[in-house]
Amino acid sequence: MLGLACALALVRRGVRVTVFDDGLPGQASRVAAGMIAPAFEAALEDADAGRAALYRSARDAWESVLPGVVQASGAVWLSAEEASAWDMAGRLARLGFCADLLRRSDLEALQPGLAPDLSHGVRALDDGLLSAPEAVAGLTSSVVAAGGRVEPRAWRSEDRDGPVVLAPGPGADDLVEVAPELGLLTPIKGQRISYPRVRDPGPVLRAQGVYLAPGPGGLIAGATMEPGRRDLDLDPAQLAALHARAAALLPALGSQPYEGRAGVRMATPDGLPLAGSSSRDGVILAAGARRNGWLLAPVVAEVVAAAVLSEPPPPEAALLDPGRFARLAVSG
Repeated sequence: MLGLACALALVRRGVRVTVFDDGLPGQASRVAAGMIAPAFEAALEDADAGRAALYRSARDAWESVLPGVVQASGAVWLSAEEASAWDMAGRLARLGFCADLLRRSDLEALQPGLAPDLSHGVRALDDGLLSAPEAVAGLTSSVVAAGGRVEPRAWRSEDRDGPVVLAPGPGADDLVEVAPELGLLTPIKGQRISYPRVRDPGPVLRAQGVYLAPGPGGLIAGATMEPGRRDLDLDPAQLAALHARAAALLPALGSQPYEGRAGVRMATPDGLPLAGSSSRDGVILAAGARRNGWLLAPVVAEVVAAAVLSEPPPPEAALLDPGRFARLAVSG
């Protein structure tokens, strides 16, 4: 997904581009719910103002990448405690996001069938959603329509003909010799479930330890975060726990059949992706976006395009510079 976004930014600038996509199983971008959630992601990470601004600009940039792909539906944080809702609203406000405090009657109007103890909520108007399968298809078709090529196989060093952009996902370990910065990445396995019989058009719902998001294959509930794991095995106990947390929000889900999926994302030590030039000449990176790959894809693409074309970098480039960890080690 990061690779496709970068390819589209480059072909729109007139660059001859070939995308190599081996369809590696477990790519998180194809399993993800597709939340474009600058507000709640920043608040849940206790982000500073700089990271919150990065997330906000990334959300805004999607309209120029694939117009209309992001559904600006908002998202709702649910709680049984008024203090928890006030705390979340305060976090969002401090970061400059628009938020509404909701009472039980407001919640019932937005999402019928909520558990009766969920009496308080916070709605983040800045957050939205996209369909990951549709966005992948849209990016791919846009690249091809603009003159790019997509090859259904892995990239090899002999394919190199000019600058190369590496966006390897869970296959990053295989490319450390080409770009040593990829050795900083660690895998995080995620499992989620979907309810194929539930086509709920309501807003994204979030609570401690769970989210519910409408998806093309049914309502999605997620997700686990299992650092250090890259297997795609489904754990029935983990899936059952997700199902229980989902049913604690919408009790009607308790009787619904569900299906599990797993994916692997790669993460840097600070949770932001590597985007920009590697220490190796002619190698540019777009990797390690952790849980915000879909959100940050447009910004990563602009940073990468500037690096390929030796243009002045956009303001966000410093936060995503692949060399930032080496500088920290020296200064420390």
